[in-house]
Amino acid sequence: MGYHFYQGRYLDALVEVLDSSKKTIIHIPNVNSGEATVDKYSAVDHIMDKLGDFVEKDRETGIITVKAHDGRLLKLADLVDDRKTSDRSLIQAYLRNIKSRDDMDIIVALGMAKEGFDWPYCEHVLTIGYRSSMTEVVQIIGRATRDCEGKTHAQFTNLIAQPDAADEDVKVSVNNLLKAITLSLLMEQVLAPNITFRRRSDMRPDEQPNPGDVIIDDTTLPASKKVVDILNKDSDDLIAALVQDTQNAKRYIQEDTPASAINETALPKIVACRYPELSVEEQDQIVQGTLTKMVVTQGGGIKDCKDLPDNALIEGEKTYIRQGDFFVDTVKLQEAGQSYSVEETVRERDLPDNAKIKNLQTGEVKTADNRFIKVGEKFINVDRLNVDLIREVNPFRDAYEVLSKNVDAPLLKAIQDYVQADRIQMTEDEAAMLWPRINEFVRTNNRMPDKDSDDPLEKRMGEALIYIRNKKAERMARAEYVAKRYAR
Repeated sequence: MGYHFYQGRYLDALVEVLDSSKKTIIHIPNVNSGEATVDKYSAVDHIMDKLGDFVEKDRETGIITVKAHDGRLLKLADLVDDRKTSDRSLIQAYLRNIKSRDDMDIIVALGMAKEGFDWPYCEHVLTIGYRSSMTEVVQIIGRATRDCEGKTHAQFTNLIAQPDAADEDVKVSVNNLLKAITLSLLMEQVLAPNITFRRRSDMRPDEQPNPGDVIIDDTTLPASKKVVDILNKDSDDLIAALVQDTQNAKRYIQEDTPASAINETALPKIVACRYPELSVEEQDQIVQGTLTKMVVTQGGGIKDCKDLPDNALIEGEKTYIRQGDFFVDTVKLQEAGQSYSVEETVRERDLPDNAKIKNLQTGEVKTADNRFIKVGEKFINVDRLNVDLIREVNPFRDAYEVLSKNVDAPLLKAIQDYVQADRIQMTEDEAAMLWPRINEFVRTNNRMPDKDSDDPLEKRMGEALIYIRNKKAERMARAEYVAKRYAR
Protein backbone atom coordinates (compact mmCIF):
# COMPACT_ATOMS: atom_id res chain seq x y z
CA MET A 1 0.00 0.00 0.00
CA GLY A 2 1.39 3.37 -0.87
CA TYR A 3 0.46 6.96 -1.60
CA HIS A 4 2.45 9.03 -4.04
CA PHE A 5 1.75 12.74 -4.36
CA TYR A 6 2.48 14.66 -7.55
CA GLN A 7 2.14 18.17 -8.91
CA GLY A 8 1.53 19.00 -12.55
CA ARG A 9 0.68 16.05 -14.81
CA TYR A 10 0.40 12.49 -13.54
CA LEU A 11 2.10 11.34 -16.75
CA ASP A 12 5.28 13.08 -15.64
CA ALA A 13 5.11 11.48 -12.19
CA LEU A 14 4.66 7.94 -13.52
CA VAL A 15 8.41 7.31 -13.82
CA GLU A 16 8.74 7.61 -10.04
CA VAL A 17 6.22 4.86 -9.27
CA LEU A 18 6.16 2.64 -12.37
CA ASP A 19 8.60 -0.26 -12.14
CA SER A 20 8.42 -2.11 -15.46
CA SER A 21 10.05 -5.18 -13.92
CA LYS A 22 6.82 -5.78 -11.96
CA LYS A 23 3.73 -7.17 -13.64
CA THR A 24 1.51 -4.09 -13.51
CA ILE A 25 -2.03 -2.93 -14.22
CA ILE A 26 -2.25 0.85 -14.69
CA HIS A 27 -5.68 2.45 -14.20
CA ILE A 28 -5.67 5.83 -15.92
CA PRO A 29 -8.20 8.44 -14.73
CA ASN A 30 -11.60 9.01 -16.28
CA VAL A 31 -11.48 11.46 -19.18
CA ASN A 32 -13.78 13.89 -17.34
CA SER A 33 -11.76 13.91 -14.12
CA GLY A 34 -9.39 16.66 -13.04
CA GLU A 35 -6.42 14.31 -13.27
CA ALA A 36 -6.94 13.66 -17.00
CA THR A 37 -4.73 16.24 -18.72
CA VAL A 38 -4.87 14.59 -22.18
CA ASP A 39 -7.36 12.36 -23.99
CA LYS A 40 -7.31 8.65 -23.16
CA TYR A 41 -5.53 7.58 -26.34
CA SER A 42 -2.76 10.12 -25.84
CA ALA A 43 -2.43 8.96 -22.23
CA VAL A 44 -1.60 5.41 -23.39
CA ASP A 45 0.93 6.79 -25.89
CA HIS A 46 2.60 8.81 -23.12
CA ILE A 47 2.77 5.75 -20.86
CA MET A 48 4.43 3.74 -23.63
CA ASP A 49 6.93 6.57 -24.12
CA LYS A 50 7.78 6.42 -20.42
CA LEU A 51 8.31 2.66 -20.67
CA GLY A 52 10.52 2.80 -23.76
CA ASP A 53 10.16 2.64 -27.54
CA PHE A 54 7.31 1.15 -29.55
CA VAL A 55 8.43 -1.92 -31.49
CA GLU A 56 5.34 -3.51 -33.00
CA LYS A 57 1.71 -4.47 -32.56
CA ASP A 58 0.91 -8.13 -33.13
CA ARG A 59 -1.90 -8.36 -35.68
CA GLU A 60 -3.06 -11.73 -34.38
CA THR A 61 -3.28 -10.81 -30.68
CA GLY A 62 -3.42 -7.00 -30.55
CA ILE A 63 -0.58 -7.05 -27.99
CA ILE A 64 1.99 -4.25 -28.25
CA THR A 65 5.73 -4.82 -27.81
CA VAL A 66 7.76 -2.01 -26.21
CA LYS A 67 11.54 -1.99 -25.94
CA ALA A 68 12.41 -0.76 -22.44
CA HIS A 69 15.28 1.64 -21.88
CA ASP A 70 17.39 -1.23 -20.53
CA GLY A 71 16.79 -3.33 -23.64
CA ARG A 72 14.08 -5.66 -22.28
CA LEU A 73 11.08 -6.37 -24.50
CA LEU A 74 7.79 -5.69 -22.71
CA LYS A 75 4.37 -6.98 -23.70
CA LEU A 76 1.64 -4.39 -23.20
CA ALA A 77 -2.14 -4.77 -23.47
CA ASP A 78 -4.07 -1.58 -24.27
CA LEU A 79 -7.60 -1.93 -22.89
CA VAL A 80 -8.25 1.79 -23.33
CA ASP A 81 -8.40 1.97 -27.12
CA ASP A 82 -11.97 1.14 -28.12
CA ARG A 83 -11.84 2.43 -31.69
CA LYS A 84 -11.56 -1.06 -33.25
CA THR A 85 -13.81 -3.74 -31.76
CA SER A 86 -11.83 -6.47 -33.51
CA ASP A 87 -8.60 -5.42 -31.75
CA ARG A 88 -10.35 -5.39 -28.37
CA SER A 89 -11.66 -8.92 -28.94
CA LEU A 90 -8.19 -10.18 -29.88
CA ILE A 91 -6.65 -8.66 -26.74
CA GLN A 92 -9.36 -10.10 -24.49
CA ALA A 93 -8.90 -13.55 -26.00
CA TYR A 94 -5.14 -13.33 -25.46
CA LEU A 95 -5.52 -12.24 -21.83
CA ARG A 96 -7.95 -15.07 -21.10
CA ASN A 97 -5.37 -17.60 -22.31
CA ILE A 98 -2.25 -16.40 -20.48
CA LYS A 99 -0.33 -19.47 -19.34
CA SER A 100 2.97 -18.12 -17.99
CA ARG A 101 4.54 -15.11 -16.32
CA ASP A 102 6.29 -14.09 -19.55
CA ASP A 103 3.05 -13.78 -21.53
CA MET A 104 2.27 -10.24 -20.28
CA ASP A 105 4.06 -7.33 -18.54
CA ILE A 106 1.84 -4.23 -18.49
CA ILE A 107 -1.92 -3.75 -18.85
CA VAL A 108 -3.32 -0.23 -19.26
CA ALA A 109 -7.02 0.16 -18.44
CA LEU A 110 -9.45 3.03 -18.07
CA GLY A 111 -11.83 1.36 -15.65
CA MET A 112 -11.09 -1.57 -13.40
CA ALA A 113 -9.97 -4.00 -16.13
CA LYS A 114 -13.22 -5.94 -15.90
CA GLU A 115 -12.95 -7.53 -19.32
CA GLY A 116 -13.38 -11.05 -17.99
CA PHE A 117 -9.79 -12.20 -17.67
CA ASP A 118 -7.71 -13.43 -14.77
CA TRP A 119 -4.04 -12.42 -14.49
CA PRO A 120 -2.66 -14.03 -11.32
CA TYR A 121 0.88 -12.90 -12.16
CA CYS A 122 -0.09 -9.25 -11.54
CA GLU A 123 2.11 -7.82 -8.76
CA HIS A 124 1.34 -4.11 -8.86
CA VAL A 125 -1.88 -2.15 -9.31
CA LEU A 126 -1.19 1.52 -10.04
CA THR A 127 -4.31 3.69 -9.83
CA ILE A 128 -4.39 7.40 -10.68
CA GLY A 129 -6.95 9.41 -8.73
CA TYR A 130 -9.79 7.75 -6.85
CA ARG A 131 -12.59 5.28 -7.44
CA SER A 132 -15.85 5.79 -5.57
CA SER A 133 -17.34 2.31 -5.85
CA MET A 134 -16.53 -0.26 -3.17
CA THR A 135 -17.21 -3.03 -5.69
CA GLU A 136 -14.68 -1.48 -8.05
CA VAL A 137 -12.17 -1.11 -5.23
CA VAL A 138 -12.50 -4.79 -4.35
CA GLN A 139 -11.97 -5.79 -7.96
CA ILE A 140 -8.98 -3.46 -8.38
CA ILE A 141 -7.16 -4.84 -5.37
CA GLY A 142 -8.17 -8.36 -6.32
CA ARG A 143 -6.10 -8.07 -9.49
CA ALA A 144 -2.87 -7.93 -7.47
CA THR A 145 -3.74 -10.40 -4.74
CA ARG A 146 -4.31 -13.50 -6.88
CA ASP A 147 -1.99 -16.26 -5.70
CA CYS A 148 0.32 -18.12 -8.07
CA GLU A 149 3.58 -20.04 -7.98
CA GLY A 150 6.65 -17.87 -7.50
CA LYS A 151 4.70 -14.73 -6.59
CA THR A 152 6.11 -13.02 -3.50
CA HIS A 153 4.97 -9.42 -3.97
CA ALA A 154 1.62 -7.63 -4.18
CA GLN A 155 1.46 -3.85 -4.22
CA PHE A 156 -1.08 -1.08 -4.63
CA THR A 157 -0.01 2.49 -5.39
CA ASN A 158 -2.39 5.43 -5.44
CA LEU A 159 -1.07 8.36 -7.46
CA ILE A 160 -2.70 11.47 -5.99
CA ALA A 161 -2.69 15.04 -7.31
CA GLN A 162 -1.18 17.41 -4.76
CA PRO A 163 -2.96 20.76 -4.91
CA ASP A 164 -1.07 24.03 -4.99
CA ALA A 165 -1.95 25.99 -1.86
CA ALA A 166 -1.78 29.20 -3.90
CA ASP A 167 -4.52 28.07 -6.29
CA GLU A 168 -7.78 29.94 -5.90
CA ASP A 169 -9.68 26.69 -6.46
CA VAL A 170 -7.74 24.89 -3.73
CA LYS A 171 -11.01 23.76 -2.15
CA VAL A 172 -11.89 21.68 -5.22
CA SER A 173 -8.37 20.25 -5.34
CA VAL A 174 -8.36 19.38 -1.64
CA ASN A 175 -11.78 17.82 -2.02
CA ASN A 176 -10.40 15.56 -4.77
CA LEU A 177 -7.37 14.81 -2.60
CA LEU A 178 -9.60 13.62 0.23
CA LYS A 179 -11.53 11.43 -2.19
CA ALA A 180 -8.28 9.91 -3.45
CA ILE A 181 -7.15 9.16 0.09
CA THR A 182 -10.53 7.53 0.63
CA LEU A 183 -9.64 5.05 -2.10
CA SER A 184 -6.56 4.00 -0.19
CA LEU A 185 -8.57 3.66 3.00
CA LEU A 186 -10.96 1.37 1.20
CA MET A 187 -8.01 -0.60 -0.18
CA GLU A 188 -6.75 -1.06 3.38
CA GLN A 189 -10.19 -2.37 4.30
CA VAL A 190 -10.10 -4.87 1.44
CA LEU A 191 -6.57 -5.99 2.32
CA ALA A 192 -7.35 -6.28 6.02
CA PRO A 193 -7.25 -9.71 7.66
CA ASN A 194 -10.55 -11.51 7.24
CA ILE A 195 -12.96 -10.88 10.12
CA THR A 196 -16.00 -13.02 10.88
CA PHE A 197 -18.70 -12.04 13.37
CA ARG A 198 -20.18 -14.85 15.48
CA ARG A 199 -22.72 -14.88 18.28
CA ARG A 200 -21.54 -16.32 21.59
CA SER A 201 -24.78 -18.30 21.79
CA ASP A 202 -23.80 -20.13 18.58
CA MET A 203 -20.55 -21.41 20.09
CA ARG A 204 -20.05 -24.61 22.07
CA PRO A 205 -19.13 -24.09 25.76
CA ASP A 206 -15.57 -25.33 25.19
CA GLU A 207 -15.14 -23.88 21.70
CA GLN A 208 -12.21 -21.53 21.04
CA PRO A 209 -12.71 -18.64 18.59
CA ASN A 210 -10.88 -18.79 15.27
CA PRO A 211 -8.10 -16.20 14.76
CA GLY A 212 -10.33 -13.74 12.87
CA ASP A 213 -13.54 -14.24 14.85
CA VAL A 214 -15.19 -11.27 16.55
CA ILE A 215 -17.59 -12.61 19.17
CA ILE A 216 -20.89 -10.79 19.70
CA ASP A 217 -21.81 -11.24 23.35
CA ASP A 218 -25.55 -11.83 23.14
CA THR A 219 -25.96 -13.22 26.66
CA THR A 220 -27.81 -10.10 27.83
CA LEU A 221 -28.89 -8.46 24.55
CA PRO A 222 -29.87 -10.99 21.86
CA ALA A 223 -28.41 -10.51 18.38
CA SER A 224 -30.50 -11.67 15.44
CA LYS A 225 -29.12 -13.76 12.59
CA LYS A 226 -29.89 -10.87 10.26
CA VAL A 227 -27.58 -8.57 12.26
CA VAL A 228 -24.76 -11.11 12.03
CA ASP A 229 -25.34 -11.59 8.30
CA ILE A 230 -25.27 -7.83 7.67
CA LEU A 231 -22.00 -7.45 9.59
CA ASN A 232 -20.40 -10.30 7.67
CA LYS A 233 -21.64 -9.25 4.24
CA ASP A 234 -22.23 -5.48 4.28
CA SER A 235 -19.81 -3.95 6.80
CA ASP A 236 -17.26 -3.04 4.10
CA ASP A 237 -19.94 -1.14 2.18
CA LEU A 238 -21.02 0.65 5.36
CA ILE A 239 -17.44 1.74 6.01
CA ALA A 240 -17.15 2.87 2.39
CA ALA A 241 -20.30 4.98 2.72
CA LEU A 242 -18.92 6.53 5.91
CA VAL A 243 -15.48 7.51 4.64
CA GLN A 244 -16.55 8.54 1.14
CA ASP A 245 -18.82 11.27 2.45
CA THR A 246 -16.76 14.45 2.05
CA GLN A 247 -18.43 16.15 5.00
CA ASN A 248 -17.47 13.23 7.24
CA ALA A 249 -13.90 13.32 5.92
CA LYS A 250 -13.63 17.01 6.75
CA ARG A 251 -14.88 16.44 10.29
CA TYR A 252 -12.65 13.41 10.90
CA ILE A 253 -9.42 15.27 10.13
CA GLN A 254 -10.18 18.25 12.36
CA GLU A 255 -7.83 17.74 15.28
CA ASP A 256 -10.21 19.22 17.82
CA THR A 257 -13.18 17.07 16.81
CA PRO A 258 -13.33 13.73 18.64
CA ALA A 259 -14.05 10.83 16.31
CA SER A 260 -16.80 9.68 18.66
CA ALA A 261 -18.81 12.80 17.77
CA ILE A 262 -18.94 11.61 14.15
CA ASN A 263 -19.25 7.89 14.83
CA GLU A 264 -22.26 8.47 17.08
CA THR A 265 -24.13 10.41 14.38
CA ALA A 266 -22.87 9.70 10.85
CA LEU A 267 -22.65 5.91 10.94
CA PRO A 268 -25.97 5.41 12.78
CA LYS A 269 -27.63 7.60 10.14
CA ILE A 270 -26.18 5.44 7.33
CA VAL A 271 -27.30 2.23 9.04
CA ALA A 272 -30.79 3.58 9.75
CA CYS A 273 -31.23 4.63 6.09
CA ARG A 274 -30.08 1.27 4.76
CA TYR A 275 -31.94 -0.94 7.20
CA PRO A 276 -35.09 0.94 8.30
CA GLU A 277 -36.85 -2.36 9.01
CA LEU A 278 -34.47 -3.17 11.89
CA SER A 279 -35.13 -2.18 15.49
CA VAL A 280 -33.07 0.58 17.11
CA GLU A 281 -31.23 -2.07 19.14
CA GLU A 282 -30.35 -4.05 16.00
CA GLN A 283 -29.17 -0.92 14.21
CA ASP A 284 -26.95 -0.08 17.17
CA GLN A 285 -25.46 -3.59 17.12
CA ILE A 286 -24.55 -3.09 13.46
CA VAL A 287 -22.96 0.28 14.24
CA GLN A 288 -20.89 -1.19 17.08
CA GLY A 289 -19.87 -4.17 14.96
CA THR A 290 -18.81 -1.98 12.05
CA LEU A 291 -16.76 0.29 14.32
CA THR A 292 -15.17 -2.81 15.88
CA LYS A 293 -14.12 -3.94 12.42
CA MET A 294 -12.52 -0.53 11.82
CA VAL A 295 -10.58 -0.83 15.10
CA VAL A 296 -9.39 -4.32 14.19
CA THR A 297 -8.37 -3.20 10.69
CA GLN A 298 -6.36 -0.24 11.95
CA GLY A 299 -4.58 -2.47 14.45
CA GLY A 300 -3.52 -4.99 11.81
CA GLY A 301 -6.03 -7.67 12.72
CA ILE A 302 -6.59 -9.89 15.74
CA LYS A 303 -3.35 -11.35 17.08
CA ASP A 304 -2.83 -14.47 19.14
CA CYS A 305 -0.80 -13.97 22.35
CA LYS A 306 2.00 -16.06 20.82
CA ASP A 307 2.37 -13.47 18.06
CA LEU A 308 2.77 -10.47 20.36
CA PRO A 309 6.22 -8.84 20.50
CA ASP A 310 8.22 -9.50 23.68
CA ASN A 311 7.97 -5.86 24.76
CA ALA A 312 4.25 -5.53 24.02
CA LEU A 313 2.34 -3.15 26.28
CA ILE A 314 -1.04 -4.65 27.16
CA GLU A 315 -3.72 -2.30 28.44
CA GLY A 316 -4.97 -3.48 31.85
CA GLU A 317 -3.21 -6.84 31.58
CA LYS A 318 -4.45 -9.21 34.27
CA THR A 319 -2.45 -11.73 36.29
CA TYR A 320 -3.67 -15.11 37.50
CA ILE A 321 -2.94 -17.81 40.06
CA ARG A 322 -3.48 -21.46 39.28
CA GLN A 323 -5.85 -23.27 41.65
CA GLY A 324 -6.25 -26.89 40.64
CA ASP A 325 -7.66 -27.04 37.13
CA PHE A 326 -8.55 -23.35 37.07
CA PHE A 327 -6.91 -19.93 36.94
CA VAL A 328 -8.14 -17.17 39.23
CA ASP A 329 -7.74 -13.42 38.74
CA THR A 330 -5.36 -12.08 41.44
CA VAL A 331 -7.61 -9.04 41.94
CA LYS A 332 -10.53 -11.34 42.75
CA LEU A 333 -8.26 -13.30 45.12
CA GLN A 334 -7.42 -10.15 47.04
CA GLU A 335 -11.09 -9.17 47.20
CA ALA A 336 -11.82 -12.63 48.66
CA GLY A 337 -9.10 -12.11 51.28
CA GLN A 338 -6.84 -14.85 49.92
CA SER A 339 -3.07 -14.42 49.80
CA TYR A 340 -0.72 -15.59 47.06
CA SER A 341 2.94 -15.47 46.11
CA VAL A 342 3.99 -13.10 43.32
CA GLU A 343 6.26 -15.83 41.95
CA GLU A 344 3.18 -17.96 41.29
CA THR A 345 1.43 -15.39 39.10
CA VAL A 346 0.89 -15.94 35.39
CA ARG A 347 0.49 -12.99 33.04
CA GLU A 348 -2.57 -12.91 30.81
CA ARG A 349 -0.44 -13.30 27.69
CA ASP A 350 1.25 -16.40 29.15
CA LEU A 351 -1.91 -18.36 29.92
CA PRO A 352 -1.91 -21.82 28.30
CA ASP A 353 -4.30 -22.61 25.46
CA ASN A 354 -7.86 -23.30 26.61
CA ALA A 355 -7.08 -22.07 30.13
CA LYS A 356 -10.19 -22.13 32.34
CA ILE A 357 -10.83 -18.89 34.22
CA LYS A 358 -12.94 -19.20 37.36
CA ASN A 359 -14.84 -16.35 38.96
CA LEU A 360 -14.56 -16.89 42.75
CA GLN A 361 -17.66 -14.83 43.46
CA THR A 362 -20.09 -16.45 41.02
CA GLY A 363 -18.38 -19.78 40.41
CA GLU A 364 -18.67 -19.18 36.66
CA VAL A 365 -15.97 -20.83 34.53
CA LYS A 366 -15.06 -19.65 31.05
CA THR A 367 -12.24 -20.28 28.59
CA ALA A 368 -9.68 -17.48 28.37
CA ASP A 369 -9.58 -15.58 25.09
CA ASN A 370 -5.90 -14.87 24.51
CA ARG A 371 -6.36 -12.74 21.41
CA PHE A 372 -5.38 -9.10 21.23
CA ILE A 373 -5.94 -6.01 19.10
CA LYS A 374 -3.42 -3.20 18.74
CA VAL A 375 -4.89 0.18 19.60
CA GLY A 376 -2.34 2.98 19.27
CA GLU A 377 0.89 1.81 20.90
CA LYS A 378 -0.78 -0.71 23.19
CA PHE A 379 -2.56 -4.04 22.85
CA ILE A 380 -5.91 -4.81 24.40
CA ASN A 381 -7.62 -8.15 24.94
CA VAL A 382 -10.59 -8.58 22.60
CA ASP A 383 -12.77 -9.30 25.64
CA ARG A 384 -12.07 -5.79 26.93
CA LEU A 385 -12.72 -3.88 23.72
CA ASN A 386 -15.35 -1.59 25.21
CA VAL A 387 -17.87 0.66 23.52
CA ASP A 388 -16.10 3.91 24.49
CA LEU A 389 -12.87 2.73 22.90
CA ILE A 390 -14.62 1.55 19.75
CA ARG A 391 -16.36 4.89 19.28
CA GLU A 392 -13.03 6.72 19.22
CA VAL A 393 -11.83 4.97 16.05
CA ASN A 394 -10.94 7.47 13.31
CA PRO A 395 -10.74 5.91 9.84
CA PHE A 396 -8.80 8.93 8.55
CA ARG A 397 -6.15 8.86 11.28
CA ASP A 398 -3.45 7.05 9.33
CA ALA A 399 -4.31 8.74 6.05
CA TYR A 400 -4.02 12.23 7.52
CA GLU A 401 -0.75 11.28 9.18
CA VAL A 402 0.59 10.20 5.79
CA LEU A 403 -0.74 13.40 4.28
CA SER A 404 0.88 15.62 6.91
CA LYS A 405 4.27 14.01 6.24
CA ASN A 406 4.08 14.31 2.46
CA VAL A 407 2.81 17.79 1.74
CA ASP A 408 4.35 21.16 2.50
CA ALA A 409 3.21 23.51 5.26
CA PRO A 410 1.22 25.91 3.03
CA LEU A 411 -0.82 23.07 1.54
CA LEU A 412 -1.40 21.49 4.94
CA LYS A 413 -2.70 24.84 6.16
CA ALA A 414 -4.93 25.12 3.08
CA ILE A 415 -6.36 21.69 3.87
CA GLN A 416 -6.97 22.68 7.48
CA ASP A 417 -8.65 25.90 6.34
CA TYR A 418 -10.85 23.92 3.98
CA VAL A 419 -12.03 21.42 6.56
CA GLN A 420 -12.70 24.18 9.09
CA ALA A 421 -14.54 26.42 6.63
CA ASP A 422 -17.96 25.11 7.62
CA ARG A 423 -17.43 26.46 11.12
CA ILE A 424 -17.06 30.05 9.93
CA GLN A 425 -20.25 31.99 10.57
CA MET A 426 -20.35 34.70 7.91
CA THR A 427 -22.69 36.20 5.34
CA GLU A 428 -21.81 37.23 1.80
CA ASP A 429 -22.57 40.84 2.74
CA GLU A 430 -20.01 40.84 5.57
CA ALA A 431 -17.41 39.15 3.36
CA ALA A 432 -17.99 41.80 0.66
CA MET A 433 -17.59 44.59 3.24
CA LEU A 434 -14.29 43.10 4.47
CA TRP A 435 -12.86 42.58 0.97
CA PRO A 436 -11.40 46.13 0.61
CA ARG A 437 -9.82 45.82 4.08
CA ILE A 438 -8.28 42.47 3.08
CA ASN A 439 -6.70 44.02 -0.02
CA GLU A 440 -5.38 46.94 2.04
CA PHE A 441 -3.96 44.49 4.63
CA VAL A 442 -2.11 42.55 1.90
CA ARG A 443 -0.64 45.76 0.41
CA THR A 444 0.50 46.97 3.82
CA ASN A 445 1.82 43.71 5.30
CA ASN A 446 2.81 41.83 2.14
CA ARG A 447 0.91 38.73 3.36
CA MET A 448 -2.59 37.38 3.73
CA PRO A 449 -4.53 37.92 6.96
CA ASP A 450 -4.29 34.94 9.33
CA LYS A 451 -7.46 33.44 10.78
CA ASP A 452 -5.40 32.30 13.80
CA SER A 453 -4.16 35.81 14.57
CA ASP A 454 -4.55 37.27 18.06
CA ASP A 455 -5.81 40.50 16.50
CA PRO A 456 -9.62 40.24 16.25
CA LEU A 457 -9.86 42.25 13.01
CA GLU A 458 -7.09 40.28 11.25
CA LYS A 459 -8.68 37.04 12.47
CA ARG A 460 -12.04 38.06 10.99
CA MET A 461 -10.42 39.11 7.71
CA GLY A 462 -8.65 35.73 7.58
CA GLU A 463 -11.97 33.96 8.06
CA ALA A 464 -13.56 36.14 5.39
CA LEU A 465 -10.78 35.21 2.96
CA ILE A 466 -11.39 31.49 3.54
CA TYR A 467 -15.13 32.06 3.12
CA ILE A 468 -14.63 33.95 -0.17
CA ARG A 469 -12.26 31.34 -1.59
CA ASN A 470 -14.63 28.53 -0.73
CA LYS A 471 -17.62 30.31 -2.23
CA LYS A 472 -15.64 30.95 -5.41
CA ALA A 473 -14.53 27.32 -5.57
CA GLU A 474 -18.12 26.13 -5.11
CA ARG A 475 -19.30 28.30 -8.02
CA MET A 476 -16.41 27.14 -10.23
CA ALA A 477 -17.18 23.50 -9.43
CA ARG A 478 -20.88 24.06 -10.13
CA ALA A 479 -20.12 25.76 -13.46
CA GLU A 480 -17.76 22.93 -14.43
CA TYR A 481 -20.42 20.33 -13.58
CA VAL A 482 -23.07 22.14 -15.65
CA ALA A 483 -20.67 22.52 -18.59
CA LYS A 484 -19.82 18.80 -18.57
CA ARG A 485 -23.47 17.82 -18.23
CA TYR A 486 -24.56 19.83 -21.27
CA ALA A 487 -21.48 18.79 -23.26
CA ARG A 488 -22.61 15.11 -23.26
